Amino acid sequence: MRHQQPQALTMASDNTQSAYDQSANFSAPRCSLSNGRLVFASGAIGVTLYGDPLLPDLYQAHFTGHLPNVSVQTGIVTIQYNQLPVYARSINNEEAPATIALNGTIAWEIECRGGLAHGIADLRELALRSLDLGSVSGAALALPQPAETIFIYMAGSVSDVVIYRPRGVAARVQINGSASHLRFDEQDFGAVIDGVRWQSVDYNKVSARYEISIAGSASNVRMATW
Repeated sequence: MRHQQPQALTMASDNTQSAYDQSANFSAPRCSLSNGRLVFASGAIGVTLYGDPLLPDLYQAHFTGHLPNVSVQTGIVTIQYNQLPVYARSINNEEAPATIALNGTIAWEIECRGGLAHGIADLRELALRSLDLGSVSGAALALPQPAETIFIYMAGSVSDVVIYRPRGVAARVQINGSASHLRFDEQDFGAVIDGVRWQSVDYNKVSARYEISIAGSASNVRMATW
């Protein structure tokens, strides 16, 4: 779950010869905003996302390869890919297609329409309000300490995903579809046809907790603590 802090980023871009070699940096001022929303309008592949409480801007981002359109309106940062980037880090050790830092002093809602693949979301230093990811594959999520019930919704299928929450924080997981190879804390699940419902022993005793819902099937999903 390590991430490398990016160097100072600006609204400038640096484009080179081919579509695969392009790079661009984006940022926007926080101004007086007390909350923000990050929207991946067409899905995300190979994204590294993290919160930074020392970040002066609303967000800073660095993109390589196929570049997205990025817009900001009243605290809503929208990232729209016309063509999703090719994920090749595991093969060629290339730079991540997208590295995004969010201001860690304000509350955030994060939405990924179209799903997330091969992503790392280190949200431990972010004030997270909600997380809506669609389908998820090959991702690691590290969640922050909640101040209330935080809802995490995955609308499609989920595979090869690890979710870390703070030690001692309650959680409940609801999977509506079939499931296999699950591990939630110390409890293992094999093949299940008609869904899974699991919760930590203290879930009903606290209000600061995580409610995780998976609408589709799930395979190789693990929940642990950091």
